[in-house]
Amino acid sequence: MLAAVVIFAVGAQAHADERIFGFVFTTDTMPHGRFEQQNFLTARLGKSRGDYQLYQLSNGVDYGVTDPLQAAIYLDSHYVTAERDSPGGRTSGPFVPHDVDPFSRYSSAAVDGVTLAAKYRLTSPYIDGYGVAFNLQPILGPSDMSVEYRVIGQKDFYDDTLIWAANLAFAQQWEHVSASSVDVYDPTAPGRQEGWNRQSSLEFDTGLSVRFAENWFLGLEFRNVNGFAGTLLQQAGYSPSSSVPTCITAASACGPRSRSSRSFQSAKPIRRMRGRSTPMAGSMATSTRGSRFGSGSAFNFKDRAMKWQFIGSAAMATVVTIPAHADVYLTVEQAQQALFPGVALTPAPVRLSDEQKAAIEKASGVAVRNPEQRVWRASSGEFFIIDEVIGKHEYITYAAALGGDGAVRGIEIMEYRESYGYEVRDREWRRQFVGKKPGAALTLDGDIKNIGGATLSCRHITDGVRRLLALYDVALK
Repeated sequence: MLAAVVIFAVGAQAHADERIFGFVFTTDTMPHGRFEQQNFLTARLGKSRGDYQLYQLSNGVDYGVTDPLQAAIYLDSHYVTAERDSPGGRTSGPFVPHDVDPFSRYSSAAVDGVTLAAKYRLTSPYIDGYGVAFNLQPILGPSDMSVEYRVIGQKDFYDDTLIWAANLAFAQQWEHVSASSVDVYDPTAPGRQEGWNRQSSLEFDTGLSVRFAENWFLGLEFRNVNGFAGTLLQQAGYSPSSSVPTCITAASACGPRSRSSRSFQSAKPIRRMRGRSTPMAGSMATSTRGSRFGSGSAFNFKDRAMKWQFIGSAAMATVVTIPAHADVYLTVEQAQQALFPGVALTPAPVRLSDEQKAAIEKASGVAVRNPEQRVWRASSGEFFIIDEVIGKHEYITYAAALGGDGAVRGIEIMEYRESYGYEVRDREWRRQFVGKKPGAALTLDGDIKNIGGATLSCRHITDGVRRLLALYDVALK
């Protein structure tokens, strides 16, 4: 069977991190107050005999409730058409009722229900060195319900060039089945009565992804799903495994100082299939900013027999973007109130002489590109400074508060123009600068922890603060 996933995304100033896996969830969450609309169209086409086509559409929104907590809601629907596609030459398959005419074509379209999801990030791989998150995902529909509980781990290496993630998921499913006079999967077996099937599964996913060129990732993922009868893993059923190579490109679609719709933060699992068909090992989702191709082989252990199944998977993405020139988080006045609440500040702009520039560069090891510095002074002798540094391609505008002794009181990101790396806004990351004084080494991966996926932004903000501390020594105190 060939599976294709087409994803249409409309981003409204949403900036999730890059999508680097197909099956494996990462610990990334949407920033507080941000949302992203996602539309998944999954097509499953063809079987070894007959005709079978299934199109599943999922439309929803991911929203950052807080920085570590993300919520999502999706409306799920499908269209299916099938004719004599089972090994016994009967019409059957996922989303095909058991009581249909087994020798005629069946077609239908329906709304399947609503998928809800909540992901909570306990630790961040960018701040704490490793990431841990929990994902809860109930699916509510008129004919089936399920709940998935997922633990997510992530570790980044070598400045985010190598990313490892692993998931452990437990799912419970309640499926309503209609009465049937014959088992379409086994015509020699008796039919079934109307009622609810109770199933559960235990799933383990893990993957490695390496950034081998600018905007390119190459990865390998492994997935194992163990199915059980009963909602508490009572009786073993199927156990398919697959290894899926992935290759992803994430080339930007917008020009300088513009922003494209961000890629998805985590792969949304395809709605669980009805009936007794083996889950597909090759279906996957892609990011909005590239394409992904993969293949997998599945081991099916059922009735003590092992068989091989090869499933090809192709994916493509179409993007509708709403470009914006920058994310303005704080105005000058708002940044001043955040760093000096209720304090009157007086403009005290500084223009550096060539000698002062040279002294600052020698003390900080950072080039002074602009001799003019926007500075405000408080009556207490403290300073509010607005500065700009290059992130990866675009400028980052930030504000720094320095005490009368030159120590950093706080850092605020005012304007961010890069398409990713926004994690530098994280309060815990910025808090690392507080208390640093002129003469401090202030180095990335030394005094300041790095954020995977935002290395250049972290490094240049760290360099910028070190330059401002030298500015205090040379021109302010």
